[in-house]
Amino acid sequence: MPYIYVIGMDGKPQMPTKRRRHVQKLLDTGKARITERVPFTIQLLYDNDPVLQPVILADVPISGLRPST
Repeated sequence: MPYIYVIGMDGKPQMPTKRRRHVQKLLDTGKARITERVPFTIQLLYDNDPVLQPVILADVPISGLRPST
């Protein structure tokens, strides 16, 4: 099942979702609108507190990978 991308009312990206039924209810009640078809993206039309996951980039070399000589 593909993700549905979400943009907040302020235009900033929020966490994508797989909850298609919830998204359909938001669209049916006028709380969201479709902004892009590919990839499927909705924009919320109400103010909310976004929940974002932190991104951690690790600088750890992968052992076992050596250039071929």
